[in-house]
Amino acid sequence: MSSDPFPEHLDAIRLFARSGSVTAALPISRLQRFAEPLLDSDGDVAVDLLFGHDEEQRPLLSGSLHTAVRVICQRCMEPLELEIDCELALLVLSSEAEVQALQDEDAALDAVVMDPETGLDVLAVIEDELLLSLPLVAVHEETDCSDAFNAYKRKREAEDKEAEQAQNPFAVLAQLKRNDDPH
Repeated sequence: MSSDPFPEHLDAIRLFARSGSVTAALPISRLQRFAEPLLDSDGDVAVDLLFGHDEEQRPLLSGSLHTAVRVICQRCMEPLELEIDCELALLVLSSEAEVQALQDEDAALDAVVMDPETGLDVLAVIEDELLLSLPLVAVHEETDCSDAFNAYKRKREAEDKEAEQAQNPFAVLAQLKRNDDPH
């Protein structure tokens, strides 16, 4: 990854016109929505983007994003480190109607809308892709969760096992009833 900082402003229209690329380090602190569910906004996202065209000469934003972040494990409530690797290939269209028509044609294709006057908000696209790459429920592997959680889990398993083994008090009455029944 290049150690170049991510530019403050990207002219996506010009980058698509000359089939440009951007390889840079984007501070997580610049991505407010993405930083919100994280424990901290330290670190950078390695951004590698290509502004090209598909076989039909439509603008195509492709590339990869990589970062390491810390979130709270929803099982043991301890910090969890996640590696996020995200590949993207987005057709860049000029209207929502074009996006809808494309998705009606091929639902597997992803697309975003670029305003012809203001261009494409590349930071928003990056942030959206990173948010979609986060797990819905972040958890450690069971064996990696804290000792307190594992002790709680063992206790629950032992209680469940005891409950299964405990004889139902009404089972004794049913047995007595069967013994008294002459039929």
